[in-house]
Amino acid sequence: MIVYRVEGAGQSWKVTRNGEPGSSYISEEGAFEAAVLGATNDLRAGDEVTIEVRRSDRRGETATPTFQRG
Repeated sequence: MIVYRVEGAGQSWKVTRNGEPGSSYISEEGAFEAAVLGATNDLRAGDEVTIEVRRSDRRGETATPTFQRG
């Protein structure tokens, strides 16, 4: 399983893939979109993927989005 983690606050957001350092972004939305793009490529390759979003300004709360195909 491949895990993308989006972490940050304000204008400082980072994306990691399986703990490996990735790019930095100025918005949460930009970082999340980058994680989704990477995850899409991994899904096409047949891998299982998890995306975690952690906001340091929200006291460690984690939101893991759920996607449904309809």
